[in-house]
Amino acid sequence: MLIDIPLEQLSTLPFVSVLAAYNAIAPLLPKTTRCEIKWPNDLLINDQKVSGILLESHSNLHHQQSVIMGCGINVMHYPDNPAYPTTSLAREGVNILPEQLFLLLAKETANLLEVWDYGNGFNQIRQMWLNHAKGIGKRLQVKINDHEEYGIFHGIDETGCLLLDCSSKGVIKISAGDVFFPE
Repeated sequence: MLIDIPLEQLSTLPFVSVLAAYNAIAPLLPKTTRCEIKWPNDLLINDQKVSGILLESHSNLHHQQSVIMGCGINVMHYPDNPAYPTTSLAREGVNILPEQLFLLLAKETANLLEVWDYGNGFNQIRQMWLNHAKGIGKRLQVKINDHEEYGIFHGIDETGCLLLDCSSKGVIKISAGDVFFPE
């Protein structure tokens, strides 16, 4: 999907995309299955990654920012990745064709883009995201380039940055990094 957005709103768009995946997938899962969002935009089923989002931006000659949203969902198969345990919808008891899932995902994306309203509705998107987030109030490890931060996950701010209470440093904002949940 290709849409034009103001540059300052770009950081909030991945939350729309992962919420669309959540809204398309969660109702299909057995009632006892846990479906959660890992910051910023991975979808987990029972702590195993089933979906990831990738956004790519581009500026045109008129200085308009365009974004391409890509969403990978493991429908029937899943990669063997020791760093991130993975699963598929089929493995979790969901019998759906990719074409059927695409229609659900497209509908949810359109609905949430309307709520998002080029970033003006991010507060509502943020609250929906927080309702399904994994690890709020729990200890996280965030790998950022060549160092790591540990702390308690306090949620996300109005721009989508992860809020991590690192006790000695206080609450810090993290705009990019890989999140892990230490045992």
